[in-house]
Amino acid sequence: MPEYKYREGYHALIKSPQVVGEKLSELFKAHGKVTPELVIKDAEDKNSVLHGAFDWNDKSAAKQWRLHTARHLIRSVVIEEQEAEEDIRYKPAFIHVNTDEGSQYQTLASVMSDEDLKNQVLNRAFKEFETLQKKYQEYEELFKIFRQVGIARRKYDKVNREERPGA
Repeated sequence: MPEYKYREGYHALIKSPQVVGEKLSELFKAHGKVTPELVIKDAEDKNSVLHGAFDWNDKSAAKQWRLHTARHLIRSVVIEEQEAEEDIRYKPAFIHVNTDEGSQYQTLASVMSDEDLKNQVLNRAFKEFETLQKKYQEYEELFKIFRQVGIARRKYDKVNREERPGA
């Protein structure tokens, strides 16, 4: 039996990833697949080990869904820039950051003009690349990309240490 873990950064409502993994495996064996619909159907049973992973209060669940939808909407807006005839780039209009005021979205321009916010976003991007590297490390086709990201990360860290020795 495999040893199940939660991916890094996942905030679990069910403490044991082993229990969840085994239940999902059981659903796969029973249905030949795992879908969100099958998971919810199983979790509706109050005795299911998956039941606690969901908010069954329709009012609070609806609010959380609207917040999720709002986040998705904010992240979906991009700015189209055409630098050359064949070179169209789409840049996010708003970037997620954490500030003293809490979690929020700032314009790309405001993030780029604030060193702390810019560093926060760059560090998050490097961590996302590291996560992708762990997930796809067995694919030789991606090795050069991961190596280049590693080189960029080391350069960034070196420059950051030199510019901010006390940080």
